Amino acid sequence: MEESYIFGLLDDLADLIDQGKASFGNAQRRTIDANRALDIIDEIRDTLPRELVDARRIVHTRDDILAAADQEANRIIDDAEKQAATIASEQEIVRLAEQERDRVLADAQEKELDLRYGAYKYTDDVFAQLENNLNKLLDNVARCRQSLNENHQP
Repeated sequence: MEESYIFGLLDDLADLIDQGKASFGNAQRRTIDANRALDIIDEIRDTLPRELVDARRIVHTRDDILAAADQEANRIIDDAEKQAATIASEQEIVRLAEQERDRVLADAQEKELDLRYGAYKYTDDVFAQLENNLNKLLDNVARCRQSLNENHQP
């Protein structure tokens, strides 16, 4: 969900409090519809975890990429080993095949490392953005609470 949706819910909660009836003898205390306030809070809670679900999905996607890289590396290794076994009749040909297998293996491992680093970097960037967004949201919630507390002190 967008931040604007969450801010809209916070505005609804603030409006609910502002529209509450003043308690007898204390204008700073309000009587509000608790069920409506709790519904708004539940809706905010339901909205926030979706970002966490997105983060989990990203981690899962990263794991899939890493598994595919491992599978591709294993396939390349298997192919190189089969080629080496097929031409094993002559010592020089076998030696060349083993060199090629080692080269292919090194290339596959290098590609795997590159893919792994890219997946980790992407995940870190997404988490950094998520952390930034959540920090902004928490700052806004804190400001709203502070404003609410300043405006409605008993």
